Amino acid sequence: MIVAWQLLWPVLALVVVTVIALGLRGVSLTVLRRWTAARSSWTSLADAIRAPSLLWCVVAGLYVANEVARDASLLPTRWHERLGLLLEIAVILSVTITLAGLAGRAISQVSDRQALGGTVTGLAYTATRVAVVVVGVLVLLSSVGVQITPILTASASAASPSRSRCRIRLTPSLTKRAVCRA
Repeated sequence: MIVAWQLLWPVLALVVVTVIALGLRGVSLTVLRRWTAARSSWTSLADAIRAPSLLWCVVAGLYVANEVARDASLLPTRWHERLGLLLEIAVILSVTITLAGLAGRAISQVSDRQALGGTVTGLAYTATRVAVVVVGVLVLLSSVGVQITPILTASASAASPSRSRCRIRLTPSLTKRAVCRA
């Protein structure tokens, strides 16, 4: 019976914080919709954060419940740290996916206004989304504890043109010949 009473506080914290966050989400989305009634570009922001904001509300509740459980010493410290890391990963992934979608929508809206071709739009859309996802993965790896400096260095050196040690020289008979140094 004592364990049930100890679990009451983290569960109560989870429910209260999640309900408050959902209420703030509802108010924020309503205000954003009314404010953007005339502006179509901001309407896509409200559409893009509608689904991920539900996850953010639950993550906020789980985070507070985890902190309350940590104060009550209900679970080992290692479990609390793991749960905190999982919540951080969930937020990073959802923000990455949301920003990739927003970037893609922005590219689509700009291409519609400029009347660009479908090929250019598709290429820009994909490149933008991939760039955002790559940055999100790097942030995720950094938050997990992976050193991303070597990854960035390797990718930068792979992308930069290498200096060739070969030179084209003209022979006395005016033919081209490659001369390479080791």
